[in-house]
Amino acid sequence: TDKPVSCAGIETLYPLGAIDKDKFNQSVDSFSPTGWTPIAGSFLYAKDNIFKGKEYDKNFLVLVSDGGETCDGDPVAAAKQLKDAGVTAEIDVIGLAVDENTKKQLEAIAAAGGGKYYSASDPVELSNALAEIDTERNNIIANMGCVFTNQIAYVSCIQNIQLKFINWAHQYFFDLYKKDKAEAIFFRDEYRPVVNKYLNELVRISNKGTNEQIQKLEEEMKKLQEKSKQAIN
Repeated sequence: TDKPVSCAGIETLYPLGAIDKDKFNQSVDSFSPTGWTPIAGSFLYAKDNIFKGKEYDKNFLVLVSDGGETCDGDPVAAAKQLKDAGVTAEIDVIGLAVDENTKKQLEAIAAAGGGKYYSASDPVELSNALAEIDTERNNIIANMGCVFTNQIAYVSCIQNIQLKFINWAHQYFFDLYKKDKAEAIFFRDEYRPVVNKYLNELVRISNKGTNEQIQKLEEEMKKLQEKSKQAIN
């Protein structure tokens, strides 16, 4: 049987990057889509070769297939491995005149890869599906500049909260120290772990967090400040 050879025959026909249409068409025309279908193996090959060094770029992967996995792999698990490996690739899938069972598998692959599934029964529908994918991806790329700008503002907001809190903690300590040195030392030793935990949490959510988390932290610090005011009065 030629199955082992076919399943291992995964290769890069055209490198990732800017496309020269003539060379790209020549590469596509140079092979015939015959043999077995190593979908899972192709995903793992992409993880280790095509996306290597580009893990944190905005990557897109489109699987076009007229059948399901036939090389004994688990394409859904392989799609998840891409995510687990830190490869930020969204996987869209186009099924070419596939049966219902194959469609379910391809839909599961798209879901695991954070993409969409498209059905195509002829060249026109295939072209339409590719055009829709291209439009959606271009919209995502166009919006990335806006997202990046908002992230900068978000981090700036977090840093401002950190600075205000540090200034408050220092001022409170000095005011308390003037009134009662022993109480100030107690405050320093008692609240230092709380302060450090709070600041570390702010750093964490400055990278990945939500407004709800920020609000929760601010409410906790208000309670801490009220408790501290009672101690100084």
